[in-house]
Amino acid sequence: MEAIYQEICSELGLDPSSPARFPRDSSLVVACFQGETGSVWAPIVAGRTWGCRACLGSSLQLLEQHYADFDRPDLLEDEAIELIFRMLDRHGIPTAVNDIYGPQCWSVCFPVPDCMECRDAPRQLTDYATAFPAVRIQTHGTESADTGGRRAAPAADFVAANRAAIGFVSIVSNPYNGGDEPYATLIEGLIRTSTNLSECEVAGGKGLNTDQALASFLGEGLERYFAADPFHTRVVVGIERELAAAIDPILEFGYPANDTTAGIEAYSPERAVEWVLGENLTLRNDVFVPANLAFCPYMPRDSTASRFTVTTTTGVATGANVEDATLQALLELIERDAFWYFARTGQSLAALPIGALHPYVADAIQSIPGRFTFHALPNPFDVPVVHVTYVADDDYETRTARGIGAAEDTEQASLRAFVECLQILHSLSLAIEVDPVDGDMRHIWFTGEAMDLLPNFFQDSAEAALPSGTAPRTEARFALSSLIEVLTRESITLYRVVIADSPSFAVVRVLASGMCLTDATYFTSSDRLAEFARSLPSAPAPRVAYAGPTFM
Repeated sequence: MEAIYQEICSELGLDPSSPARFPRDSSLVVACFQGETGSVWAPIVAGRTWGCRACLGSSLQLLEQHYADFDRPDLLEDEAIELIFRMLDRHGIPTAVNDIYGPQCWSVCFPVPDCMECRDAPRQLTDYATAFPAVRIQTHGTESADTGGRRAAPAADFVAANRAAIGFVSIVSNPYNGGDEPYATLIEGLIRTSTNLSECEVAGGKGLNTDQALASFLGEGLERYFAADPFHTRVVVGIERELAAAIDPILEFGYPANDTTAGIEAYSPERAVEWVLGENLTLRNDVFVPANLAFCPYMPRDSTASRFTVTTTTGVATGANVEDATLQALLELIERDAFWYFARTGQSLAALPIGALHPYVADAIQSIPGRFTFHALPNPFDVPVVHVTYVADDDYETRTARGIGAAEDTEQASLRAFVECLQILHSLSLAIEVDPVDGDMRHIWFTGEAMDLLPNFFQDSAEAALPSGTAPRTEARFALSSLIEVLTRESITLYRVVIADSPSFAVVRVLASGMCLTDATYFTSSDRLAEFARSLPSAPAPRVAYAGPTFM
């Protein structure tokens, strides 16, 4: 038991000699969940601050299905209980223990967002203050081959500061190998967003080394977990005209939606919805944003509130701090906006020459069987966005794959796009979730239908239809404030909801007028395709050439 305690302290940056200094909740009990291969012990209090029997107990299925083939820890029940008490008394950290998975038999306890037994329990992120030490923020970003681009903290530092988020009852499960790609490190793990294991999302980490892949993995896990609103952000229920600072979803984004999904009602200023506090980044004032646009997945907590749209994680991002996360969210919005335009319109693109690619990418594609085609996607903001497609050799089951990246220069964008393409290629190669499904385009890439449906992304033309922003950017030009100014000049208004903010990470949702959740065809009154076209010299009037799904 002592060795396990020392391991926890080492991994979380705690002082193992710390005295008992946290008062013990009088309602505290240690619950034991017994399975076929072993047991889980977890602390539970009456307030269900860290979760309840249902969501903490669901970890037993996770362990037995995914982690039962590893060495088992040598741990007795009384030792497990003593360890749980010690972590609470000395460090104030709720910790669960199991005797199934030896490589990490401990985990910080987090509630499952969709748990019907405790989803309304009062809780806050500060309950975990001692588990997440402050991350070291770089004064200035540094150019590197990091697939995360310019970030506020080095990948290794971000991983170390957020180590508590990994574990069998934490936010993401222990990562496992996501593929043996020779030119990228890929790892995967489950995000504990549901008590039903089959409904949990997969966090995929990617990078050129383990630190980068782990940082990517953690970032996606934190993003998806907190986007599900596990800590119950305060909402106000009302109609738009009752709130002076409420944004107008019709004016800003083009609602009502073209959506007949059961449970989704057409947005109306006279219909009550839930609102959360946000910020207008353009005018720098507080606003109310519909909770339906902030969280994913979303179901109103108030029975009188309406749900008026599907939700996606486009514009949700994690970073070392709020500014870092906001920059990544903006880049994602810009890259998706460009992809949606060229996917919908089918407008021709010019292939990037190999000399424009990151040297690492240029070298790698010479050794990988199949054909890669890179395109710079022109956009109204002159931000380098690179899209890549891959066509496999005849003997490969997965026919095609894709990746996209926005970054400070074309080389860096090509690196991000390339590594994402390898990740998607691996995912499709598993032949999981590749059947035709409404709203998901995995099927057309798995089968190769994408070559016929989206031919512009595969063309190898050397002549650009439109000029492209491919020049390297300076650090000052690519600062968050500068990027906001660029979007403002294009008459784009930006809104931000800070979903989570801690000393080691932040999660934000950023919305941009005309660029919200999904592409323009989802909205009844969006003019985004025409606005995009007008910003590009000589662009023809847009028409929809591809009407299929754009997410995967």
